[in-house]
Amino acid sequence: MLKKLGPDDELLRLIAKQRKVYDRIGIVYCPIIRKPVRFNISGFRHLHVDGQGKYRTKSIATERLGLMQYAVGVVEHCKILKTDSYDASNTSSGKNECYYNLYAKVGPRQVKSMVTIRQIGGGDPHFYGIRRN
Repeated sequence: MLKKLGPDDELLRLIAKQRKVYDRIGIVYCPIIRKPVRFNISGFRHLHVDGQGKYRTKSIATERLGLMQYAVGVVEHCKILKTDSYDASNTSSGKNECYYNLYAKVGPRQVKSMVTIRQIGGGDPHFYGIRRN
């Protein structure tokens, strides 16, 4: 039997549920980078689809979608920042890209998590993902 390439029904329901929550976030100010961060569709999509456009495994997608509820708190309250910059010649966008990795402990169990903020060219920084660290 062939394996299904897309997400199953349970994951699709979780994606739809979390999308409603995500759409209400909008813009959050990040004091550590001193800029507003947009929570746009590319950031949400990156929670369950990788950079090559392939669906993440169910376990990874479920974990990231579950951590999403803590993303705003990490952006607003993180104290540790790591920055990576890439020259336009080394990016798929053809523009300079900067990634801000924000670290914090989140949730009732104080799980170490990392939020990634991406800025392409001179555009606005936007949420690009959250995962356990």
